[in-house]
Parts: sequence; structure tokens; C-alpha cells
Amino acid sequence: QNQGGLYIKADSRGSATSLQGWIHNNLFVNNSNLPVLYVEGRQSSPYQEVTIYRNYFTRNYAQYHNNIVLKQVVSNFTYNYLKRNVGQQNLEVSGFDRVRLNIYQTTSHNGFYK
Repeated sequence: QNQGGLYIKADSRGSATSLQGWIHNNLFVNNSNLPVLYVEGRQSSPYQEVTIYRNYFTRNYAQYHNNIVLKQVVSNFTYNYLKRNVGQQNLEVSGFDRVRLNIYQTTSHNGFYK
């Protein structure tokens, strides 16, 4: 088993070098102890973007962590399937509490089971 899954930490200060990530058509299975997917952007910059599309997350075990963490990134989490995962929460989207820009987090058409 893996100790966690995919970990991305982007630290760009400008739009020219910002993260434009696509994570799609993947299977994330049998990860333990840490988040299966962790994407974090820069606290003072809303330029990091990630699209997580049509992935399957199953049998991941992170008892003291959230299974998927999207922190301080503009995210689109769509058409994903999550089944039989153990953690505090299945999905955490956080980090834009005080941002006044016209940016949005999108989470739609996902399946969360058991």
C-alpha cells in the first residue's frame, strides 16, 4: 500500500507560471494514512487551478486526515466516483475564506458511496 497518493504543492506568484493542472481518468486505490489526493496552492495567490475529472477513488484509508484535500486552489471537481473510503471527510475544499475575487470552486456530478 502507498502512504498517501498524489501530492501537489504549487507556489507560483504570477499567472504565467501558475499551475494549470488536469487530473483525469485515474484510479486511486489502496492508499493509507495520508490523503489520497492533496493539492495546495499559494496562500496569497489565487492563480493555481486544477481540474479533477472522471476519476475513481476507492478503498483508501486515512483515518486522521481527509481523503481529498483541495487547499487554496481554484478547483473543478466533476464526474468523480468515491466509494468505500475511510477518513475524516471525503472531500475538503478550503482556503478562500477572505478572497474577494470573482473565482469559484466547482463540485458537481460526483458519486459518493458508503
